[in-house]
Order: sequence, then C-alpha cells, then structure tokens
Amino acid sequence: NAFGPLAIVGFLGAWCVAKVFLLDFLSLGLALSSGVLFGGVLPGAFLSATGATLGSSLSFGLSRGQLKQRVDGALAKQPVARGLAKVVEEDGFRTVFVLRLAPILPLPLASYPYIYGTSNVSYAPFAAGTFLGSLKPYLLDAYLGVFSKQLIEGDALDTSKDAILLFGLGVLVLVGVFASELAAESWEKVRAEVAAEKETRGAEAEPSRDSPRFA
Repeated sequence: NAFGPLAIVGFLGAWCVAKVFLLDFLSLGLALSSGVLFGGVLPGAFLSATGATLGSSLSFGLSRGQLKQRVDGALAKQPVARGLAKVVEEDGFRTVFVLRLAPILPLPLASYPYIYGTSNVSYAPFAAGTFLGSLKPYLLDAYLGVFSKQLIEGDALDTSKDAILLFGLGVLVLVGVFASELAAESWEKVRAEVAAEKETRGAEAEPSRDSPRFA
C-alpha cells in the first residue's frame, strides 16, 4: 500500500465514523474494499473487524456517557431494542457474538452497540463478541471485493489459493447457518421480553375493578 500506516489509520477512522453515525452503507463499502486496499482477503477482513470493533466500542461508550439520555429516549420508543438490552444481560458474549454473525433483528446493525451500552453487560464480552462475530461477514465481503476486482480487470485467478479460500468461506457459510439458528433463539427471547413488558404495562394501565369510585 502506497500510504502505509496512514492508510490503515484512515481506514480504521472511517470505520469509527460509520459505526458512531449509524452509516451501514459506509460499513459495507469499507468491508468490500478492504481486501483490495490491503493486499488480500485475510488482512482486509482483519482490519475491518478491528475497525468495526473500535467504532462499536465508541458507540458502546457514548451510550453510557454523553449520549445516554438520547439513547434512553430512543429506546423508549423501541420495544425490540429494550428487549435486546435485557436479553444481552443474561448471556452477554453469546448474544453479541451470535447476533453479529446473524443480525436478524429488525434493527439497524450499527444500533446494536448503542443498545448493548444501555444494559449491564461488561465491555470485555461485548468487544470479544463483536470482533469474533465480525470476522465471518467481513471475510466474505473482502473475498467478494477481491474477486470482483479480478473479474473486472481480467487478472488471472490463482486456482490453488482460490480453492483453499473458497473451502474456508464454505465453512464460514455453514457456521453462519448454525449461527442463524442460535440467533433465532435469541430473537425468541427478545420477543418474549417484549411481550412480558407489554403485558406488565397493560396490567398497570388497567384500573382496578375493585377500587372504590366516588361520585
């Protein structure tokens, strides 16, 4: 890379901007270009996972600090987000890891760290789950970017390397399928929390029939 360390710093900084400002389209562009920019699928995916974890960590911290009131206000309108915050408190690493591998909840992906920050989950399992869960999708994105570049420019494909890489990516896809099943379990837990909260609020709002009435 012609720019050396400066390119890496700029790349990681762009990831931080994407995560803090909920720019999922920018995250996708960075992930797809990572392998092309940094000389291969593996270094590109590693840098994407690192940048995503750094940016998510900033969001996580902001939701507990300067943006706490704003995030709390947003969650007040989102029962699914409140349910996720409760579920992640029960099994922090597993929930963060699985839902990063298979983000099936009807929420923007970049909003997850803000939601986790409102819970009692500690930083270590959050960061570990985010980084490890990010490797699979970013490996796939980096490979797609490199493969597309080779097709567009008409470069000769290295069949031996591509075969090994495709095998590895196939394994990752199978991991993603298994993760989707686990993510579905987490989604059911979130739905249960939402239903329980709705039932509790309904019971509190309903006036007691036994209470005395005065004219």
